Amino acid sequence: MQKLKKKAVLVFLLCAVFISCVPVNAASGRVKIGQCISVRKDGATYKSGNKKIATVSKDGCVTARSKGKVTIFITRDGKTKKKTIQIVANEKKPDLKVSADEIVITGTEVNLKETIVPQEPVIPEEPSTENPATDSTEIPELVSEPDSTETVLPEPVPVTYRYTVKVHIKNSSSCNTKSIELKGKIAEQDVTLKCKSLGAKKTAVLTVEFVTDKELVNSEFELTSTKVRSGGMYHFRDYEKNTMSYTYATEDTKAPVITGFVGKNSYNEDIPYQTVYKDRKDKFDYFKYVKAEDDRDTKVKLTVDTSKVNFNKKGTYRITYIAEDKAGNKTKKKAHISVRVNDQYDEFADQILSSITKKSWSDQKKAVAIYNFIRSHMRYVEHSDHSSWERAAVNGIRYGRGDCFSYFSIARLLLTRAGIPNIRVNRVRGVGRHYWNMAYVKGGFYHYDCCPRSRGGRFCLLTDDQLKWYSSHVGGNSHIWAYDKKPKSPKKKISGIF
Repeated sequence: MQKLKKKAVLVFLLCAVFISCVPVNAASGRVKIGQCISVRKDGATYKSGNKKIATVSKDGCVTARSKGKVTIFITRDGKTKKKTIQIVANEKKPDLKVSADEIVITGTEVNLKETIVPQEPVIPEEPSTENPATDSTEIPELVSEPDSTETVLPEPVPVTYRYTVKVHIKNSSSCNTKSIELKGKIAEQDVTLKCKSLGAKKTAVLTVEFVTDKELVNSEFELTSTKVRSGGMYHFRDYEKNTMSYTYATEDTKAPVITGFVGKNSYNEDIPYQTVYKDRKDKFDYFKYVKAEDDRDTKVKLTVDTSKVNFNKKGTYRITYIAEDKAGNKTKKKAHISVRVNDQYDEFADQILSSITKKSWSDQKKAVAIYNFIRSHMRYVEHSDHSSWERAAVNGIRYGRGDCFSYFSIARLLLTRAGIPNIRVNRVRGVGRHYWNMAYVKGGFYHYDCCPRSRGGRFCLLTDDQLKWYSSHVGGNSHIWAYDKKPKSPKKKISGIF
């Protein structure tokens, strides 16, 4: 039995930890969870202000563990300097419970367990060539054998050696691990040591055997990688490539989630939220109001299938959104869209929009400009043609007068052509009929009523609460709608009534 003490291995490990600290946005002090930066100063000692956010090794390797700010104290020659590091999220991954550099190797040893020498094969004796005794006196004929002095030596017997490797480790973190895997080399021989679990602040001895045809003399165990599982995550450090990774320990089987204007949320009554014009179909942004999120991936591939849409015929069509994550999990969602073929009504809208808006404006600014145009251009009268909202819109603009249906129709024509989703709302209780719009800006539907009221008020992008207050306190039940059948507006106010 031969026992080799490995004093130099600890020096190697400390150097390996420092070398593997690849700077990540070190200049700005921003590090993603699972990654690290080096704050090493010769002769310095280090301390983390919050080990739950980031740990720091005695060689200045700072490992990010959870979101937040952490201060690293660097002391040298009796003076302490502070370095503040901002830890940011790494995709959808949770906090890092145990990092690879918190598994500390406290010692290693390599023992020769046995020398394996195969036994030499037993050569059987050759049978005797003498003739048995007979009564015959006949002398047998002599057979001459070839004269040869060449000696055939046996093949050398191969000798192998069985070694036992023991690595003493300690979990220096405050959390338990589910598994630990160390990989290394001994005289170019790859070895892997595993531990099923290790509690916080606990120690363990990992053992593995291997066989080699070389006798090892003064060989050292060189650590090449550490892989630690804690919670549902793996933290992996490759000392040869100087890289680290932080990934899920379980298979990704959950598909992405598609939200926004899809399914029943893509239309209200008979009005889809998205309208595609024939002249803009190649540049239309189908993903402005639809997004895909995954519980693990930050970026999810999202595509749309419009193969069943006839862009040469006005109408309502179904499209299909498809999201796929990195693991290949897919989700499909159908949505309703409207198609317009650029008729005389749309050309009429273009003439007005070109004079009152700019393409670079936000949807909110465009909506306000359209509202101001309608209020200044129109005069309220008690009647209009309700047979078609398109005709009501054009007649209202042409003659500068109309009732609430005309105001609603002009707003629908101009908002839609401006690329702003909008729907119709009508009063369900109160005296007479009343129509207005809801326009989608800043992530939600706001009430948009261009029709003037005798009691005053401006109804450009109001919340549900604002319009309900006006209706009950000022307007005499002017705006009572089917609350459960229309989109809920955001709570945040973006404009006032008076």
